[in-house]
Amino acid sequence: MTRPRTACHTGCVSQPTALDRNRSVAAAFVKRVRDLNRQWHAQIEIPDRDAEQYMGARIRVDDAIRGAGQGTKTLAQQAAEWLKEPNLSSEIHALALTVVQGILVQNLLRQGQDLATLYRPFEPFIPFASLLLVCPVCGTAADGGHHLNDTTVIICPRCGGYRAAGTVLTLWEKGSLAKPDPAVLRGIVKRKRDTSTEYPVITQYDLGG
Repeated sequence: MTRPRTACHTGCVSQPTALDRNRSVAAAFVKRVRDLNRQWHAQIEIPDRDAEQYMGARIRVDDAIRGAGQGTKTLAQQAAEWLKEPNLSSEIHALALTVVQGILVQNLLRQGQDLATLYRPFEPFIPFASLLLVCPVCGTAADGGHHLNDTTVIICPRCGGYRAAGTVLTLWEKGSLAKPDPAVLRGIVKRKRDTSTEYPVITQYDLGG
């Protein structure tokens, strides 16, 4: 039986897949590791990588990567390149690479628990929860997340920096308001911000709602 296609009006954007979200979280983690000052690297507690719990998590993540689709395998291969920075010691690089691989398969069976084990050395410096903010429009990892009055600040590399009104977020969550294409939203953000130093507020009226 063929599943009927859902109609999408002009300007709609497809929802990110689990792998898209995992990749965004992994990219956000890599950026935060790169941004850490070297003095913080020295404070990261290096775990015993041969300890049963840690080694077991590494082995299961490796197995999950091998059994995953080609997209995941390709991203896992790219992870080492993402982390190539002169200020990363070999130990920190190895720990971070394992975390990236764990993030890429975190939605698979048992891998969420294994990721928590592998991530523990970084938690005091880069709380995992801080990596999970994504742009509500395109699903890309974003900065911000704090609230100003009835708006939420979203700083997205694709859509730009904006303040989403609470009503807009609610309508998007319910599917009552179509999400614009990132390029369209970026144009709206640029036009509304103009020369202001403040992020513009995006309401349903800016999106034809």
